[in-house]
Amino acid sequence: MRQISRRSFLKGSAIGAAAVSAMTMMGVPAMADDEEKTTWSGTRYTKCENPYGISYPRSEAEIGHVEEADAVVVGSGIGGMMAAMIMKEQMPEANIVLIEKNAFLGGSTNHAECNGPNQALTEKAALSRGISHASGLSYMADPMLMKNLCMDQGMNSAWLFEKHGVQYSKGGMSFYVDGNGDGFGEGSSAIKTLEAENESVGVDIRVENRAIALVVSEDGYTVSGIQVLDNESDEIYQINCKAVVLATGGMANAMQPGGLCSYYTSQDVEKCYGWGSGQEGDGHLMVEQTAHGMAKTLCLVGQFINVRDFAYTSQLGVCVSMQASNFWVNQEGIRFANEATGVGKMVELEGSVLSIVGPKQIEFWENGGCNKKISGFADILVGANFKDPAGIKAPFPSAITGEDVYYHPDLYGEIEKYKDNPEVFMGDTKEALAAAIAERIPNFDAEAFLATWAAYDAACESGVDEMFEKDAQYLVSPGPEGPYYAFRLTSGVLNTCSGIRINTNAQVVDPRYNVINGLFAAGINTSGWDGEVYGGGTCQPVAMFCGSKAARYIVENILGGTVAEDWYGDDPEGYTVPTDSVSSGGPGGPGDAPAGEGTPAGEGGPA
Repeated sequence: MRQISRRSFLKGSAIGAAAVSAMTMMGVPAMADDEEKTTWSGTRYTKCENPYGISYPRSEAEIGHVEEADAVVVGSGIGGMMAAMIMKEQMPEANIVLIEKNAFLGGSTNHAECNGPNQALTEKAALSRGISHASGLSYMADPMLMKNLCMDQGMNSAWLFEKHGVQYSKGGMSFYVDGNGDGFGEGSSAIKTLEAENESVGVDIRVENRAIALVVSEDGYTVSGIQVLDNESDEIYQINCKAVVLATGGMANAMQPGGLCSYYTSQDVEKCYGWGSGQEGDGHLMVEQTAHGMAKTLCLVGQFINVRDFAYTSQLGVCVSMQASNFWVNQEGIRFANEATGVGKMVELEGSVLSIVGPKQIEFWENGGCNKKISGFADILVGANFKDPAGIKAPFPSAITGEDVYYHPDLYGEIEKYKDNPEVFMGDTKEALAAAIAERIPNFDAEAFLATWAAYDAACESGVDEMFEKDAQYLVSPGPEGPYYAFRLTSGVLNTCSGIRINTNAQVVDPRYNVINGLFAAGINTSGWDGEVYGGGTCQPVAMFCGSKAARYIVENILGGTVAEDWYGDDPEGYTVPTDSVSSGGPGGPGDAPAGEGTPAGEGGPA
């Protein structure tokens, strides 16, 4: 994506007095006369890189033109699409604009798992679910938000799956149908369906248009518009409106050292690797203009492990990072955990986590030894024979060709492919591998490492892991002969959750939950659903709940319209019939599993 030109930022040699006044009013520091004005440093809360000047209101002189609309939705994932389409369905005469900074629609929903089927819960069952969810997260989650989600989820599912015909697989894990033709269930199919459905609804959808600043009152409690950069023309324009819905996603793509994510979380983002599509925290930055300020709590959805810069679909990455049969050591060369219980946070707790690999392990995986069901791509490797000439069949036929899709894993071929990756170490002998690691990790103790390796080999031979009690079936030695490899692991963050406080109407609020008039948020940028560690099953349902709730509230309370009782459609499947039964997975039924929010397409992401 292009950077904003100097012309677009300045249209002259200095920012107008009105712009400086507006920035100071919103708490954004004014620039000194001699300060470079083509770059921006964070906001009043951060000093991170902010090349688009997100949250810095532009002066009248900077604005190319001004438009009027009833409501503007920022972001075209499932939450944004639902918000825009429901408003337009319920008020056909309303001017609803949806802006998307990418050249494509859907954001990280393109790689999501499915929300359904989700049945509505009775108020009692929903409250029970909300309290249980919140208590399990030490009340970092809001039970009232979860209660309302569980009561509404049947209507949202009926709207998505019945009224608008989004398809999902009905066996086992609940996935959208294959959208990218690679044989895996992905949310791109849902976005394509909704994009086509929108033709009859008529939302004004604009791609390659990036929201850069809210139009906010002096006291920070009323939003009356939004400023937008048209990436194609380089023009900044303003839309005055009665409501703005920020469905901007998380900040998994702002995890670089010193990036925005590091200001929002206490977790060590330098040991993580962000995936996602355009998750740069734009909505979080814009909300900081208002009386909302900045919320510190952030959940990193890091429930899979990989090697930095490996493709998500790397069979090698799945094998060396996420199997119970892995052999891990830390930065000192010492085994520190039962690898069968490994999750992303274990990677973040140590300085380095190295997966030690040899020919015997590779042979084990090739012969059906993969066991870790993560969901998404990794699942097809579980129990699969890599050497089967027919290949490993993906769950879905290709959406492009209609034919079944097969994969043919080649672990040694991938080792050759990634051998120059700085996170990969190699040695023909144990001693050579130890030396290669010690050369690049200063505190690595080669002698301790070789002793740890010997103890692990002994455990594999006896079938008894006295130190960590790993099950015998997963005690697999790298083997007596090389070559040997070490892969430094990273916690793969599919997205982040939280950051923007909302109430049960999806309205953005200040720290005391006083409403920011005219401002709403939808999706994983909202707080109240998770702690710092992702519990699973909330991302798609949260986006749907917030987008739907915001749309209905705006229509009835801001635009002066009426929402029909059957706004969600006829519901022939009975999603909206309340039940006291709470099934497993997601808030009230099958939902997003750990890898659901960002199955990156192609080499090394992004999703």
